Amino acid sequence: MIECNNYFSDWGFGGGFTYTNTTDVTTPGYSNLSAITGKGKDGSVYLTVALSNPTKLTNLQAGTYQFKGAYITNTTYAYLAVKDGNDGGGYVKGPFEDGDYFTVTAIGHAASGEEVGRSTFYLADYRDGKSSVVNTWEWFDWTPLANAAYVTFEMESTDTGDYGMNTPNYFCLDGITLVEK
Repeated sequence: MIECNNYFSDWGFGGGFTYTNTTDVTTPGYSNLSAITGKGKDGSVYLTVALSNPTKLTNLQAGTYQFKGAYITNTTYAYLAVKDGNDGGGYVKGPFEDGDYFTVTAIGHAASGEEVGRSTFYLADYRDGKSSVVNTWEWFDWTPLANAAYVTFEMESTDTGDYGMNTPNYFCLDGITLVEK
C-alpha cells in the first residue's frame, strides 16, 4: 500500500527510510538508528527516517486510500543531542534551552507534485516555558494531507550553523495509517 524510498552506500544506511528493531537507548551518534523508546509502537520493528533528498512516502493506491497519520518519536541520536547536548561528535550546541524547538513537517503532494497540505509535529519544544522532548510514541495527525499521492518531510531546529541544522535530522515512525476513501 505504501512505498518508502531509501539510500544505502558501502558504509550503510545513507538516508530515507529503513526498517529496524534496534533497542539501544543510551549510545549517542549517527550509527545508532534506535527509537528512544527502545521498541516499536506495537511490536519490535519500526521505521527510522534520515532526511535525504527527497525522503518520500508514496501511497500506491491513492485512488482508494488516503493518509490518516502515523506514530512518531525521536531516535536515540536526536533525543540525546537535544536533551543532553550529546550527539556523539560535538556538533550540537548543547542541551536545548528556553526558546528552542525541533520539528518535523509532513508535506502532502498531489501526483503532479503540487502541495496539498502540511502538518508539523514538535519532537522537542522549549518555547513558552515548556521543556519537553518526545521519548514515547505519539500520534502525528496527517489529516491536512489526507488526499496526498505522496508525503515528503522537512525538519527544523533552532540549533543551526553555517551549513544548516546541527540537530540530527532523524526520527522514527510506526503504525503509518491509511483509511479507505
